[in-house]
Amino acid sequence: MHAAFLVRILAVVCLAFSIAPGTAFPFYADQPRSQIVPISERASIPDPLAHTRAAQRQRILARRNEARFEKRDPAQLVRVPDSNHPYKAPTKSDKRGPCPGLNTLANHGYLPRSGIVHAHDIVEGTAAGFNLGFDLATFLALFGILVDGDPLSGMLSIGGPTKGILGGGKAGLNNHGHFEGDASLTRSDEYFNGANYQFNANLFNKLKSFNDQYGNGSATVDSLAQYRYQRFQESKADNPYFSFVFPRYFFSYAETSLVLNSFPSAAKNTSGVSTDLSDLSSFFVNQTFPDEWYRKATPFGLLDIAVGATEILTRKFVLPGQNSGKSNYVPLGLNLSADTLTPQNLGCAVYSFVVQSLAPSLLQGLVDTLLGVVDALLGDLSETLEHTFDCAPQNIKDPAATAPTTATAKATATTASKA
Repeated sequence: MHAAFLVRILAVVCLAFSIAPGTAFPFYADQPRSQIVPISERASIPDPLAHTRAAQRQRILARRNEARFEKRDPAQLVRVPDSNHPYKAPTKSDKRGPCPGLNTLANHGYLPRSGIVHAHDIVEGTAAGFNLGFDLATFLALFGILVDGDPLSGMLSIGGPTKGILGGGKAGLNNHGHFEGDASLTRSDEYFNGANYQFNANLFNKLKSFNDQYGNGSATVDSLAQYRYQRFQESKADNPYFSFVFPRYFFSYAETSLVLNSFPSAAKNTSGVSTDLSDLSSFFVNQTFPDEWYRKATPFGLLDIAVGATEILTRKFVLPGQNSGKSNYVPLGLNLSADTLTPQNLGCAVYSFVVQSLAPSLLQGLVDTLLGVVDALLGDLSETLEHTFDCAPQNIKDPAATAPTTATAKATATTASKA
């Protein structure tokens, strides 16, 4: 079963949460190893980019080795940007999307200013600009390429669509439903005006008011938990097609955690638990690094983000689910609550979804050469991370199994609107 190779990409999530070995997924347990290993050996059409990808892979592995062995002095703060990375406003042809951090990196040249990036660009650029840990940067880069990019070229647009090597449009991070989704902090739901990737000043002003009320003017765990819950309530009330299922459920809290981990200046806040208004505005509104800004002193990775996401979610807990008409939210049948939620079971719910639901849909109908490339991408990810963690797939219920389908939700919403 070709989908078995996607086990490795989301194993990273479970690996980071220190899950003990257990029974493998029944979905894969009966597949002989001879059927799931040699995908690349069965490639049947020419692959003109194999050499290019091999060179790019070496850059990623080189960065992994640097991250593994380099010594960092937490007292030695690094000012960003440096003189080699001045701000330049994007041109009309440059791609920019829903992530203010990636947009900022591209505007300063830490990522290609075109907004068309490779995995190694994200790994290197996020480390230089924000001090993202290698595991987190690699996971985000390779997962983004797999769901919103072009695996053959290894390229991804941080904004709108581009042409892929095999033809057809590659959606980029503007694509609704993967990284970008409903109930965003500063972007409208796609349902309202189709501008789900464009900055919404009204929503940002709401965010500021919550920071004033709950964070003494700064973005804190308390203020962001309250505002995240407010955005959930607004989408639930007004968007008949509101979808808050995996993986968006996880990424919505992960992106909120990223605000607290990546945007504070280390010179102002050594604890990294709040972001003041001027810095927040610089990233969200102007998409540029603030004046006299210093990146976090030590790298932060997958576990840091999951811990932060869990802390935010447990303060104003909601179950994943989907609307069937306005204000008719149907939660999934998951055994989760604020009392039982941990970074481990939150991460492994995402893992289970990707392995059991997303993996087969991604790989269905692909030609052998593309299957081989996907295998190589996943192999790079697991090779990079498995040296740190010890984990086996768990027999966890697929969180998408009880989710109302989009078609069902839309049909119900239509009926409700006519009633």
